[in-house]
Amino acid sequence: MLHQVLSIVVLVSCTLNADTLARSEEVLSDAERAKRTQELSNNLRLSQKFMFHSGYFFIGDLASSHQSGKPRLPLTDNQEQTLKQLDRLLLLAKFAAMDRDADYLEGNPRDFEAYLQRSRQRQRAAVRHGQHMTFTGLLSTTQTRYALQDYISVRKWHTFKIYLIQELLELTEPQLKQLKQAQDNYNKSTRPLFLGSMKPKADQKDIRAGINLYKEEYRRASLAILNPIQKIKYDQLKTRPPPIEVLPTTPPLTAADQQRLDLEMHSEIFRIIHQQQNQLNLTPKQIELLQQLILVTQRGLLWIETTQTKQSEDAPDLFEHTQAEFLKHTEQVALQGILSEPQARQVLAHRI
Repeated sequence: MLHQVLSIVVLVSCTLNADTLARSEEVLSDAERAKRTQELSNNLRLSQKFMFHSGYFFIGDLASSHQSGKPRLPLTDNQEQTLKQLDRLLLLAKFAAMDRDADYLEGNPRDFEAYLQRSRQRQRAAVRHGQHMTFTGLLSTTQTRYALQDYISVRKWHTFKIYLIQELLELTEPQLKQLKQAQDNYNKSTRPLFLGSMKPKADQKDIRAGINLYKEEYRRASLAILNPIQKIKYDQLKTRPPPIEVLPTTPPLTAADQQRLDLEMHSEIFRIIHQQQNQLNLTPKQIELLQQLILVTQRGLLWIETTQTKQSEDAPDLFEHTQAEFLKHTEQVALQGILSEPQARQVLAHRI
């Protein structure tokens, strides 16, 4: 029964999203728009109840366990706890944003399509900055390289679809368009085969051979977009990394550390949020999420201080491992993930 309900929710969600895109330029009457915005609002609230979440890439999934019970990445207890906390607060921030969106849609706004698009972009951006928090402060440089190499060595060219990998390889817009075209070609070519495989007397062996043929074309087309420098970097990253022998020093956060690493002293954004708390009309949930984010951030700042990271010629750092870089991404999680769009604009307007 639950599976049926979940399937219905997913189907409704996909149908509504597709319908929104298909009719994005159509002029609706107030009554038609009211019906559609109410449907979308209801769907946003309902989908939260059936959303399956196994951890965001490079955040919660790093702390999830194999069947052996061990984390996918060798971590200290403090790191595992902190990654799970960051993952959880990002998920709760997403739910809070969905509730805000649902409330907004109930007002039958004329700009609901553009509004929803901006909201989704902000939610995705918050997760991307959360991933950067992982690699710039919550993991050591050795763990960062291990996590990425392990991920790429298993999934290889499929990882080009992941934004963080695109950024790491410095893929350009023309390259991304070529990558999308390769994926579209693969989807178009294999769709009849997947549909044919559902027929009772389908030759599954022949169908698999056809799918593998198109998959190989997809692989070659994806790799062909890389320039020589990117190919070298990709070849280095896809090599399976050696096991991590020594874990970093990740001491617990003390009261003295919290006072010394007060974000109001280190971040203009967090200082403004605190000073403008009443004017921003922060909800109790937003205040709670900001407090959790502050604790995660303070742990990262402390670990950056205590972890000695040396860059070598044969294994350069993949991400800048500094407090300033870490804080930059933390601020974006607050602005794009926890605050609403008007609240974020208000904070940015007060920057010096």
